[in-house]
Amino acid sequence: MSAKRRQIEPYWAPLPRRNLAPLQTAGIILRHLVPAAGVFVLDWSAGQFLMLSLFNVCFSIVCIGVVGVLVSTRQEAGPSPGAADALALWATAILLALAGSILLTAMFGWVIGVLVASSGGKVFSLGLAGSALLMVISAAPASFRQYKADLAAGLDEEERKRRDQPNVLVLVMMGGLVFILSGYAGEFGNWALYALVIAVTGLFLFGDLRPDLMRELVRPLHASRR
Repeated sequence: MSAKRRQIEPYWAPLPRRNLAPLQTAGIILRHLVPAAGVFVLDWSAGQFLMLSLFNVCFSIVCIGVVGVLVSTRQEAGPSPGAADALALWATAILLALAGSILLTAMFGWVIGVLVASSGGKVFSLGLAGSALLMVISAAPASFRQYKADLAAGLDEEERKRRDQPNVLVLVMMGGLVFILSGYAGEFGNWALYALVIAVTGLFLFGDLRPDLMRELVRPLHASRR
């Protein structure tokens, strides 16, 4: 048991407060306000909001992996490529992140689709797809800054995995919350839906703007803070 505990403890070392550039902060806020705008401006149903929220979670998880692969590739390949090569690399990375997020959302989101459809609600639309694309674009500044920070920190692949595991756990828990709420999607009236949107959006914003505090909220009691 003690050996297992020693293996778990480093994953939960507290993070410093995230130092966000203005563009990065704006991208995070825009990304998480897109689903809320769908409800307040486009009159989306609870099912559509929850489906896009699930995509948001899946995209965050995939981005962690894609940025990790980019950092590992650059560490192994040496100096940065030319501007054209870098642009092509990032375009490919964005496409891979989008494809992976869609696949992950489809793997788990069909349950939400079935639950919402059974209650007579609408799930998929062109507006939903366009909103998902806007969320991907708005996440680019934060992903690029994380890529540069990881390169500067010089962490190896194993160290980055250990650091990111609690963040993935937080995202999985958020996805679980979306699943639970989807079971009641057909029962939300207007005011209940608005309250749901505000609460979920606030939680997602808090998780991205203050990941250090979010990690502490979900840290197991037996995990050391050191």
